[in-house]
Amino acid sequence: MFLKMAILSLSRHKKRTVLIILAIAISVFALEIMGAMFDGMRVNFFKSLTKNTGHIVVYAKGYKEQINPLGLEKRIDNWKEIAEELKENSFVVSAEGFLKLGALAVSVPIDWEKESRDLAVEVVGTDRNTSFYSQVREGLIGGAFLPYKKSILISQRLAELLDVKLGDILSLIVEGAIGEAYYLDFSVDGIFKTSSDTFDEGTVFIQLSTAQELAGTGDSVTEIRLLCQDKSYADMVKTSFFKTHPDIQLDMQTWKEINGGFAVIMDMVDVVLIFMNLVVLIVGGSLIANAILMNVFDRIREYGTLRAIGLTRKKLLGLIVMEGSVEGVIGTALGLFISLPLIWFFSVNPISGIEELSDYLMSSSFTFVITAQNLILNIASGILLAIFASLYAGFVASKKTIYQSLTYI
Repeated sequence: MFLKMAILSLSRHKKRTVLIILAIAISVFALEIMGAMFDGMRVNFFKSLTKNTGHIVVYAKGYKEQINPLGLEKRIDNWKEIAEELKENSFVVSAEGFLKLGALAVSVPIDWEKESRDLAVEVVGTDRNTSFYSQVREGLIGGAFLPYKKSILISQRLAELLDVKLGDILSLIVEGAIGEAYYLDFSVDGIFKTSSDTFDEGTVFIQLSTAQELAGTGDSVTEIRLLCQDKSYADMVKTSFFKTHPDIQLDMQTWKEINGGFAVIMDMVDVVLIFMNLVVLIVGGSLIANAILMNVFDRIREYGTLRAIGLTRKKLLGLIVMEGSVEGVIGTALGLFISLPLIWFFSVNPISGIEELSDYLMSSSFTFVITAQNLILNIASGILLAIFASLYAGFVASKKTIYQSLTYI
């Protein structure tokens, strides 16, 4: 009976009803958009984490303290043995060696009338079947991922800057492990493009064995990257390794240590989101409560008449709460109807152009993400806002006597 009366009552007071429903819809819309945006940043961060550095990186002791961040003085010589031992840990999925070095990339034009160009780049020596840098593999726009020993993989941006194309020759000049200059010629056999201009303008890839030959480092690497079953196992793997090798001349950094401040920001995302949600709930709740209260006071004589013909205070309160519940359900549904398609659009069309994110997300863009937890919480928030606001208005109206209600101006 209350539901039928509530629907009939709402249909007779369309303007106030529409105002209340819109206030609820806007609140739910804001909650859903903010939740999807922050969840999207978090998900993109951890995706790029595994694609780029993994969950743990192993260095030779003192490597990170070098004046030259790409110096070759501190290397891991027995890296294969260490990697195999680390992979015996049930929490470790893969362990790979990488050789990073600074180099001067010089184009070698076939047409002698063209001038050669050069740029300083970071060279990454890696296995052609590496589990990392999947964003580079996925971003291939020509050629293949290091198909041959003397292949080099560069970005589209670098290809433009050096004026080279697939099949052209590119020389890399490096300072070797003993301080002498070395160079090798490479064939541009792959061109990629990621959404990070910073990464694209400064990174090239060659095979690990070729990088070792170029730098004269023998079978050594500058780092070993580990991918765990889950990021939460990183600290456990690090502690376990050093417990069994207390005197080993290695350093380990987990993903939190590698990404420093941004990892802390990711930990604070939940706190920030809760705070912003509270602001939306307080502001939205105030608007909804005022709108419902104004609606109740506009109809106070109507309620007085209902009381006069036998409606009790409790039933009047129940009627007002039922009206609020109906408005809450409709407003929440409207908020989701508007927000979900927008979130879906940004889940397949990333927000781009935020270059400040590229150092952390390996991308200057991020997508929105819908989670079941946020969806359920936001639905509950929209409906409960309306119910609590109706309870307050209902208590105010039900406390008035029949005479006060009928003579209310």
